[in-house]
Amino acid sequence: MTEVLADLDAGVLRLSRSRLMDLASVAGTGNTESVDEEGLKALEDAGLVSEGTANPAVELVGLTVFEPLAGLRLEIADRVRRVAATGWIGPELSVLAIPEGDGLEEIKACPTGFLPARLAGYLSLGPRRHQPGSALVEKLHLDAATDTTGIADRIRAALRLRWRVTVSWKTGSRSLEVIDAGEEGLWIAEEEGELLRINGATATEVWVRLLSLLPKAEELEPASAGLG
Repeated sequence: MTEVLADLDAGVLRLSRSRLMDLASVAGTGNTESVDEEGLKALEDAGLVSEGTANPAVELVGLTVFEPLAGLRLEIADRVRRVAATGWIGPELSVLAIPEGDGLEEIKACPTGFLPARLAGYLSLGPRRHQPGSALVEKLHLDAATDTTGIADRIRAALRLRWRVTVSWKTGSRSLEVIDAGEEGLWIAEEEGELLRINGATATEVWVRLLSLLPKAEELEPASAGLG
């Protein structure tokens, strides 16, 4: 199986997780001692590693994965499929690995300061008609537990996308789960016992919550989060 597909001029980088970890090891340690022969050849053939060092075009990607300040997990579900992507957040760059279904992951990177905006764009966060209200629903299926308003039924019928972003670091984590029901609006979901409380929200409210996920400087320990 092909484990590396790269066209750096076109901004295309697709790797298996193993090869991404190999690239991170080379960038982080400055040598290839922990990379097996097969992995090293795949990276060299793709132009990502040369003479034992990472290509400058992907070096910061590798360094971010090798020594992140925080980790990221993005879970997305629509009516057809579910995707769970892994990310690494560094002081300069953030990297997201999105599974493509063929054993490879599409590697997306952006300056960390732009990460919330990139996530918002990827999730198509934008103005929706604000639908006020609240309901308790089952976590997986949005079946209403206490809802005499029909909110849960409307959301389930109009469901466009359901996503959850979790950012974690050594001493803590924060997450945001949103149900995008198109014409039925945006809904922030928060755990309430064994159920979810869903509350109608504006796009601005979701954006502010998305911004707040990143750890503050005082929440981070000096030590790195480590490879992986």
